[in-house]
Amino acid sequence: MRRLDLIKEALRGALSTGRYMALGSMDGLLASLGAVLSASLRGGTLHDVVSSGLSVAVALALSNGLGSYLGEKIEELREIRRLERRMILNRGELESTRVHDLARVRIYTSVISHGGSSFAASMIPILTVIAIGDPRAGAVPCVIVSGVALFLLGAYLGRLCGDRGGRLLLRGLEMAGVGGIVGVVTHLIGAH
Repeated sequence: MRRLDLIKEALRGALSTGRYMALGSMDGLLASLGAVLSASLRGGTLHDVVSSGLSVAVALALSNGLGSYLGEKIEELREIRRLERRMILNRGELESTRVHDLARVRIYTSVISHGGSSFAASMIPILTVIAIGDPRAGAVPCVIVSGVALFLLGAYLGRLCGDRGGRLLLRGLEMAGVGGIVGVVTHLIGAH
């Protein structure tokens, strides 16, 4: 499989990977919300708030992406070694095969979806405060927009689980509640 085909396949897979996208989105949104609220409520300038949010966004995207790479690589190599043993092959004989190429696609998919969704969701609180233009005045809208995003993420996770109707509402409220807890904790720590 050519490198470009491998990358295209990984990108396609990343867009269809709900689990890593949901985890990364939740991580990114909550961590960035915490950083933005803390900097805002401490009286930071718009530059301070955006800087805090962006540093968290980049750190989390790299951490989640590289963590996924290392974790998935170990899992995929273990599975390839298991297949080699079951097929009575020598160690490494499946390398440079379609099985190995597909394992690499799954690894890259996890990196793109987990790291990319972390960064993208981190932008929600940051962009909200930028749109308002004033960190203190932007704190409440930031919480509201982030809460709505978390609700939608919870509903999306419910859909992944096969939930419908009232269960989707419950999943959305559950996720928004997690965001509320983060907001309260952040306020208690960062505003004083």
